[in-house]
Amino acid sequence: RTEIIEIKLEAENKSKSYEFLTNCDDLINEIRIPRGKLHNMVRKQGKKVDKKLSESKGQFDEIFENIQAISNDFVKEIDQGQIMEFINFFSRFNSQITEYNEKIPLLKREIRKFGIY
Repeated sequence: RTEIIEIKLEAENKSKSYEFLTNCDDLINEIRIPRGKLHNMVRKQGKKVDKKLSESKGQFDEIFENIQAISNDFVKEIDQGQIMEFINFFSRFNSQITEYNEKIPLLKREIRKFGIY
């Protein structure tokens, strides 16, 4: 990621890109532990999985995969070098991450009933 950003972007856009990728990494780290605990709880319940627990696990999995995809797509598009206006490009990706930034605390609050903090 670093090599692509260093080669393909101008100096002023590099810092925003690194900040964006750091935000993505922080969000992934924030949900990694609760996601793992949810997986473990579902595994332990076997065939009689609580429906809400299963739904929460699915939501965390979806968010995790989406954030990874957003981060990868961001770098992939930079690598392709077809960005005309960096501000519009950055805003498009950043708005998606901002949405997850607001959604994750709500989901974490919801899984507290399962004893996951």
